[in-house]
Amino acid sequence: MIIGAGMGIAFTRIIVKPLKKVSEVMKKAEEGDLTQKIDYPFSDEIGQTSDAIDSMLNRVNGFTKQIAQTSQQIGSFTEQLNESVSQTSSASEHIAQNVQEIAEGADHQVLLVDQAVESLNQMVQDTNVLITTQVASVNEAVTNASHKSTEGNKAIEFAETQMQSIHRVISNLEETIQGLNRRSGEIAQIMDLMKDIGEQTNLLALNATIEAARAGDRGRSYMVVANEVRKLAEQSSHSADKIGNLIHAIQDEASEAVQSMQRTKNEVIAGGNAVGDAGQLFEGIKESVDEVAIHIGKVISSVNQMTIDAEAIQNTVQSVNHSAILSSSRSQNISAATEEQLASMEVISASTGELTQMAADLRSQLSYFKV
Repeated sequence: MIIGAGMGIAFTRIIVKPLKKVSEVMKKAEEGDLTQKIDYPFSDEIGQTSDAIDSMLNRVNGFTKQIAQTSQQIGSFTEQLNESVSQTSSASEHIAQNVQEIAEGADHQVLLVDQAVESLNQMVQDTNVLITTQVASVNEAVTNASHKSTEGNKAIEFAETQMQSIHRVISNLEETIQGLNRRSGEIAQIMDLMKDIGEQTNLLALNATIEAARAGDRGRSYMVVANEVRKLAEQSSHSADKIGNLIHAIQDEASEAVQSMQRTKNEVIAGGNAVGDAGQLFEGIKESVDEVAIHIGKVISSVNQMTIDAEAIQNTVQSVNHSAILSSSRSQNISAATEEQLASMEVISASTGELTQMAADLRSQLSYFKV
């Protein structure tokens, strides 16, 4: 009885407790905690099982981390993928149509393998022509867009240079007009001085006339000269008034010209800023076009691989000409693979936003696990 109790205790320590530990670790794993380990110290069957479970949990932990990182990358690549898929949606529809025709003809291929081979040959040829045409058209459009954006950017740079030149010319012209305005002011001061001299000369001539009148016959000749001097002084004063009025008019027009130049200068500055903004937009367009070109290159590689796959399908169908049943089975596999490819393309084309949401949901679900 004692021996039996001892064996029971030993059995509990050797078997039950390790199994209980295994159960606890698996329970934690079920609850999302993937960080637990059994760490069984022996190498018996339980130890081997424990090591296998630890290794499995470690692998699942690594996979979970990797899936989380991948889901994050999926979310960041979705926007880029959307533009690339939109460029290839038309070609994908044509490809899907041709593949669907292959799938629909799979049953008929069981009885008429030779006819199916001929039809498949024609399909591959048409698909290659269609893909080549579509990809070439898209690639040409992207290339033209890149060239146009480059030319537009150069035109913007030239316009910006011209705006800067206009700004410098207007600034120089503004300085010239301001200098003219200053010179006009100086001339006005000189004309005021000439007017004062004329008035003083007129006053002196008037005094000389009075003195000549007092002198009688002896002052008559002086009176004639004094009258002529007075007339010249009056004419000089009138001319000075006219010139002064003209100078004031020139100053007013010069002031208006300076204000107009300032407004034009401000408009040139605003135009230069607008040209600069347009240049930045063109640069952004060019970067987007270059990015599309990169995605187009990836699409071309995928299309080439798809063409290779289609040729492999063709060779496979030709190689199974001796067995109608096997040919039908392989045709069904081809149809299923093609439908799956079409479904994937349609899902990618129609629900890029849904893919982003799925990535977010995946990250949310992965947060359940403790890694």
